[in-house]
Amino acid sequence: MIDFESAIQSTLIQLNDKHSHTELDPYTFHPSQLAKCSRQCYNSKLGLLDHTDALGTFHTGTTIHEFMENEVTPDLDVETQCEVAIEMEMDGLTIIGHADLYEPGTNTVYDYKSRANWYRFNPPIERHLDQIYLYMKALGASQGQIVYLAKSDLEIRTWPPGSAGIDAFGPDPGRVQDLLEKGKHIAATIIDEGYPTSKEDIPFEKCDCWLCEKESLRFDHLQMGADPTPDRTVLVAEPDDTDVEATKENIEDATGRGDTSQSTVDA
Repeated sequence: MIDFESAIQSTLIQLNDKHSHTELDPYTFHPSQLAKCSRQCYNSKLGLLDHTDALGTFHTGTTIHEFMENEVTPDLDVETQCEVAIEMEMDGLTIIGHADLYEPGTNTVYDYKSRANWYRFNPPIERHLDQIYLYMKALGASQGQIVYLAKSDLEIRTWPPGSAGIDAFGPDPGRVQDLLEKGKHIAATIIDEGYPTSKEDIPFEKCDCWLCEKESLRFDHLQMGADPTPDRTVLVAEPDDTDVEATKENIEDATGRGDTSQSTVDA
């Protein structure tokens, strides 16, 4: 007889590997990572989160994204661009990923978020806002909208809500800078302390967020004693905001790091 449970789990593991956001390079982050608390950003970046029991849930969300891209947006009466790649160099960091949908005519970024249901739904969810603010910054967008979809029946609720009479929200440069500061601190920590090999090595405490509450970890992919960068002092000092490009060049000179191109997908 066919063992469907094993077959499905094996397929989900392979699909998850294709969409992994693991970035062992200390300088590179995805918007979805920076939007999390410092501990979960660190864990996600280094691939420490064990999602074995949640792969089906993740893939359902990916399937909804694909439905929106392949079946819904082609029939819209406005020009759109799906899965728009971003790569932004700021303050010595590289921010990479893909924005779900961009509408050039109104210079709007849309981000899809799937939910099991609307129980305890109380938008805006701050990490969702942080993520789209980074997409907006990278694309130079003047406004954004978060599109929530229920997995049960594809009912949609947007933020801002349609009932508010406001379709979108504008950029928040201060908030973007705060996210970059978080990334710089995490990068400096990785450079200073190296890769963790146990839960006790994680240099950030749990907070009261849902992600910390549900945390499950793995360390088998990290090489014990590996040095994440040739120069462990890079990024410890605060860069001069007036000369971001010079800061980036100094980092590349110190580490030999030049090519920042990536092939990962930020779903």
